[in-house]
Amino acid sequence: MANGLKESNYEARSVNVYPNISYNDGVQTILGQIAEQTIAITIPQLNNGTNIGRLYDSLAQINGISINNLVFDIKDKTSYLETAR
Repeated sequence: MANGLKESNYEARSVNVYPNISYNDGVQTILGQIAEQTIAITIPQLNNGTNIGRLYDSLAQINGISINNLVFDIKDKTSYLETAR
């Protein structure tokens, strides 16, 4: 796949579909449907973070996509927690 990631790096977390409704003078009109999908992307350990930037830039090029709530985390924090303790 693109950006050096495999299909196993992507995980669908949730999919929501709901009506896009317009209200005009108290009249409700359904304009269509809105679909939202939440995904998690696991990026292998990086040397300088450029993979994250390339991935973000690639996603931003998709017409009609909105990117919200980016969360950066470490999958296995064990060694960091041991050091902190």
